[in-house]
Amino acid sequence: MSQYGADLLALLPELIVVVTACLVISLDPLTPASRRDFLAWLSVGGLALSLGITGWQISSLNIRVSAFSDLVVVDAYARFWKVLLYGVAILTILMSLPYLKAERIHHGEYYGFILLALSGMMVMVSGVDLLTIYLGTELMSLSLYVMTGLNRSKPRSLEPMSIRARRHP
Repeated sequence: MSQYGADLLALLPELIVVVTACLVISLDPLTPASRRDFLAWLSVGGLALSLGITGWQISSLNIRVSAFSDLVVVDAYARFWKVLLYGVAILTILMSLPYLKAERIHHGEYYGFILLALSGMMVMVSGVDLLTIYLGTELMSLSLYVMTGLNRSKPRSLEPMSIRARRHP
């Protein structure tokens, strides 16, 4: 296996989360509104697969693995936080299913943005270089910024804070 193949294998859980996010976002326009729960379960399935691979890495590769010229390190610290982040993301998706239905904002891209934010967090916990940590922070924050305006039917969610402050002193 080439050097880049070993690097990609070390970051396989992150790649699975990103591919699942892209799949969920691209399937969203094709999925009828009555079957959007499928996208949530697809997201949970991708997270379960990533959790299984991370668990396999814990049991078989209980060593420190460097990737991409020591920009990313997968060690016990990173694996612990990744497992914790998987659990939080799975709980977030499962707990938001009834809320999104009750508020009638059941958009499929919500799950894709949760997965993209999670992938940014995963890059942050594995990053060694400041630039890598910054890229993870940006990926996480941009996904969360987009999610703030996800409730398109209410103007308040699309309105910037400065306009709201001027209008309602």
